[in-house]
Amino acid sequence: MSDDIRVRICRPGDRAALLALGHPPGVTQAFCPSLLRRFEWWLAGNRIVNQVAVEGADERVVGSVQLIRTRRDPRTWLFGHWRVPGPRRRQGLGRLLLAEALRQVPEISRLYSFVDWGNDISTLAHERLGFRRSAELRGSAPLGALSTIGAAAPAVRLTRVRRGESAGLFALYSRAMGEGWLSLFPRLGPHNFLDSSAGEMVPWLVRAARVIQRPTGLYRVDAGGVLRGFVRRDGPTLELFADPDSCDASLLARVALRLMDLGEDRETRLLLRGLTREIVSRPGPIDALLLMVLGDRTRLNGAPPPPSPSAGRR
Repeated sequence: MSDDIRVRICRPGDRAALLALGHPPGVTQAFCPSLLRRFEWWLAGNRIVNQVAVEGADERVVGSVQLIRTRRDPRTWLFGHWRVPGPRRRQGLGRLLLAEALRQVPEISRLYSFVDWGNDISTLAHERLGFRRSAELRGSAPLGALSTIGAAAPAVRLTRVRRGESAGLFALYSRAMGEGWLSLFPRLGPHNFLDSSAGEMVPWLVRAARVIQRPTGLYRVDAGGVLRGFVRRDGPTLELFADPDSCDASLLARVALRLMDLGEDRETRLLLRGLTREIVSRPGPIDALLLMVLGDRTRLNGAPPPPSPSAGRR
């Protein structure tokens, strides 16, 4: 790797270079956001750090990374859009981008990322830095397409969740999300596991907007008299948390059919939690993601030393 490389915050003038790096237009806008977009992020309680690696006096962009603080825990951050052009890979650029990001955001304790299922190059790159794969997968698919992948009978029952069921739902949530996810958010429990809005600066405003967009609700998924999962409607988001031991093509198809019976559009995407490798390995409509976890920033290979207690003070 050249000594003439440095990492800095992304600027509006980098948009063309980000497009050339392979990012779609929407991502380049997120890397170089408008003042309105920044204000929206502030209202939602988000903090987003966009960085690029540049080389030479003309500052040619040779890499990018984006870090996003999660709402559930300010010490756990998501990173993505981690990209280095093919000819420059295996030269330490990706490692440098992430290490410099950690140096500039010392409050980060834990990191995670999502990799497209089957992207072995990215998976191995994460593992070389110290990340580990989570056993459980997540994904999404349109309801109409999902309804055709398995047997439609016997039908499942969707019933409203009643008071006092939070402990049972959290146990199922834990199986669906997996040990890797729970290690990222050690304070999750039956009282808060569905509250993805924790930490928002104006939660009443954000939640009101979600309710206006679409009603909220929790529904049990019962098959054969046994709880197999639950469905959450949160504004425009429709999400299924399935027990991995029960999550097969038939269950997914039957849930999709039942949701359409209840008025959901065929094109609505159902977010899927608790997928198994057997399901996503077969041809079908599911777009699957692999969770990569770094539960302790000090275990990042090539990372800077941990900050002193005063380093994170502003």
